[in-house]
Amino acid sequence: MAIDLKEYIASQLTAMLDDYVRDIDALPEDALGNGAVGTARVPFDFTYEVAYVNRRLAARLRGEDPGPSTLSGWAVAPEHLRSKEACLQDIKSSTQEVIDAWRILPDDQLGEVKGSMPAFELALFAVKHMLYHDPN
Repeated sequence: MAIDLKEYIASQLTAMLDDYVRDIDALPEDALGNGAVGTARVPFDFTYEVAYVNRRLAARLRGEDPGPSTLSGWAVAPEHLRSKEACLQDIKSSTQEVIDAWRILPDDQLGEVKGSMPAFELALFAVKHMLYHDPN
């Protein structure tokens, strides 16, 4: 049985987004800005990082150069993204950018290197990165 790689990866992106959103949504808003046991990073911060990386991955999939990263050290969410509503909107829109860029990519470019890795690996990296930072 042949597997439709584009559909499979798009479904993985969608499923991971659903899980991530469900986990953020389940947390009280004050928990999104407070680290457990005094940790420096909080869900707002790592969600900002995931959204930032998603947008860079989407640009690569579209054949664009996202330019040098503006992050240095740990990503810290800007003030305008430190609410549950803004945080959720940011992760949803950035993941949708990856899904849209992936879906329109011509089949003959799935294995083409886009930046530092093949296109299909860029899309899978978005899934892995969300899974790694999922606040659950």
